[in-house]
Amino acid sequence: IIFLNYLVFFVVPVPRVPNILEHENLAYFIGFPLFILGILIMILSIKIAGSETMKPKEDTPMFKGFYQYIRHPQTTGTLIVWFGLAFASNRMFLILYTIILSLVYIYVTYLEEDDLIIKYGDVYIKYREKTGRFLPKIKK
Repeated sequence: IIFLNYLVFFVVPVPRVPNILEHENLAYFIGFPLFILGILIMILSIKIAGSETMKPKEDTPMFKGFYQYIRHPQTTGTLIVWFGLAFASNRMFLILYTIILSLVYIYVTYLEEDDLIIKYGDVYIKYREKTGRFLPKIKK
């Protein structure tokens, strides 16, 4: 549903809403690489997670691939895709829409992590301490 919203707003201009950039080609140049990067992160994250993406196993927390650096790589990919589409459309409205959706998604990850702590306990707490939520932690 969200992707369809982006397509509609990508095709149908919203009156009296300014563009992000003056040059449309620059908007495409920024937006489409972000879109492709986000899609790749999402696909690889789903592949790494395997069947646990839809039905996590009780005894197997996912700590490999992207997951050894980022706790929510699928969400990271999704957010990058959204911002990529917003920039490629060159519409300020989609940037604002993306920011609001991103805040909702970020909030959901906090709720998800509460469940993961209940499910995995200290194992997840230690994992959380060494990995970033959406970007890798910079080691000191």
